[in-house]
Amino acid sequence: MPKEIPQPKEQPIEKKTETIPEVKANLTVRVPIEQLENLNYDLGELLINFNQQSLNAEQTSTTSKESLANLYECRAKLRQVQDWADLNLASNVNLSFNNDQFDRLEMDEYGELHILLQNTLESMSILGEKLEDMNSLVQTGLLNLKKQKRILTEIQDHLVQTRTVPLSNLLDRFPAMVQQLAHSYNKQVELVLTGNPTLVDKGIVEQLYEPLLHLIRNAFDHGIESKEVRLERGKDPTGKIIIHTEHFGNRITLQVKDDGQGLDWQKIRQKGIEKGLINNTDQLSETELAELLFMPGFSTASQLSELSGRGVGLDVVRNKLQTIETSIAVDSQPHKGTTFTLKIPVNLTTLNLLVCQSQGIPYGFLIDSIQQIILPMPNQIQSQNNRRMLVHTDRQKSLVPIFPLGDLVQYNRPNFFSTNTNTSLQAGFYALGSPTLKPLLLIKNTNICLEVDQILAEQELVLKSFRPQPHLVPYILGYTVLGDGKYTLVIDPDRLIQQEPPPPSSLPPIGLLSPDIFRVDPPSLIAEQPPVLLVDDSITQRQSMVLTLQKAGIKTIQAQDGYEALRQVAENPSLGLIICDIEMPRMNGFDFLRTYRSDPDLPQVPVIILTSRSGDKHRQTAMELGATDYMTKPYNDRELIDKINSFIGK
Repeated sequence: MPKEIPQPKEQPIEKKTETIPEVKANLTVRVPIEQLENLNYDLGELLINFNQQSLNAEQTSTTSKESLANLYECRAKLRQVQDWADLNLASNVNLSFNNDQFDRLEMDEYGELHILLQNTLESMSILGEKLEDMNSLVQTGLLNLKKQKRILTEIQDHLVQTRTVPLSNLLDRFPAMVQQLAHSYNKQVELVLTGNPTLVDKGIVEQLYEPLLHLIRNAFDHGIESKEVRLERGKDPTGKIIIHTEHFGNRITLQVKDDGQGLDWQKIRQKGIEKGLINNTDQLSETELAELLFMPGFSTASQLSELSGRGVGLDVVRNKLQTIETSIAVDSQPHKGTTFTLKIPVNLTTLNLLVCQSQGIPYGFLIDSIQQIILPMPNQIQSQNNRRMLVHTDRQKSLVPIFPLGDLVQYNRPNFFSTNTNTSLQAGFYALGSPTLKPLLLIKNTNICLEVDQILAEQELVLKSFRPQPHLVPYILGYTVLGDGKYTLVIDPDRLIQQEPPPPSSLPPIGLLSPDIFRVDPPSLIAEQPPVLLVDDSITQRQSMVLTLQKAGIKTIQAQDGYEALRQVAENPSLGLIICDIEMPRMNGFDFLRTYRSDPDLPQVPVIILTSRSGDKHRQTAMELGATDYMTKPYNDRELIDKINSFIGK
């Protein structure tokens, strides 16, 4: 038999006494709402500043890479010059020693040009190393910005958790209350909660309870009919009260709907006449009649019940909601029901926005409101009843009407570029669209496309509300600050499409949209000025002028000599002015003037000669050749801008 293998004896386990740290109870601290508001505002400013830093870093990275590529290109060309010098300038070399013992195959010979080229190549190599180091630092900075963004997002999440609670915490209290009322009054009514989970400021939730309670009781008492009446009208014997919530942009929409008998507009009108609120001859719409419900003491109920009559106390409801900047509106259809819509503002929200441009002005759209971005081919556009239509292949080749965004925005829009640099709106962003190929935005849940000139960006931006709230058109959700510091309105495309174009006299006043951040001009002043062509062989001089003119909002096109200037004039018929130097290679300013003025096919615009030559002979020659004005360097920036504006305005 095999021997049994002895098992090792179990050693007693020595129990170690561990000190269990004392678990502290969740400590709380009471913080005034105003302090949380300030933190929320400061966080928004940090996010805006982050977007600006990110834009600057992307621009710096792009410039660094382009500079490095240009340096490599210059170094390659310089090596070509060195090779050419080695082959062609050997006979002109001055030797610094006696080389009778060596021929050219045995000993390289170097002259001053070779030494200069070699030193230049070495300097360019050192410069290349510096640029590579700078590019590396820029990339490190971009990584740090990504980390900073992650931290900011975490701070934002923590702040949202601190100051908000789920709206369901309040709404979940009402179904049981309605069930209790149904049992007490022997009425078949149920309350249903629908919509998306929504977070609301704690202070707002506390102020919403009483208004919602009043609206629900009104719906139960005088909105929902009795079981017998509902059966006679072919309705479900059980009435429904629905509370629907939806978060869109910087607003939370809360609707209290019932499927009851609706409002009696004739009865409301008669009650308004009895109370002297309206005249018997007044022709009021349903919207105007609904406003009577919110007048103090207004009620159409023949007798007051314990729950109150329809309309009683609605003035108190509106006043209570106004303290939290919440609006209320009512809509009703006879025998179908009544809907009260509350719009609760959200002070600061970070949302994904699609920034588009139309007629030179940027607008923001919520990404969630856009179903598809389409770059249509010419054969996808048809005309029907004087309306352009998109043949949408994803919808079984259905026709979708196209509306240019600029035609729908019936508003005195702010001139965002009146004082800022008129450069690309967001350098570093992708741009989609061209003058001949304009993108179409297919709006979600509709059969409509919005046409924009260009899509500039898709970015997470801070959506801000106007404070104090002006009487804006309904489709304006708020505004945001882009990475380059410019402001833009954020638009709700659904409301924009649903609106009826108002007459010009009903548009909001021009100064309405300018708290301190917007300067509003009539649309006629927003038209783009024609560009100015700058002709100078000195790139330094051209760039200096470009910066000066762009700060004044003047677009520029550049040319390095007369030949290139003629080509630019032919390619840009919308030019408004030409500023030209005299002394340039290939074709000087005088030759340019002579050729330009004698060519009938070229659009003729004013020409300002800007040169360092101040002699009368040069001035007289330029004016005889067709110059409109003559200026000398150095020039005064303000004087140059005033002179340009005087010519462009002609």
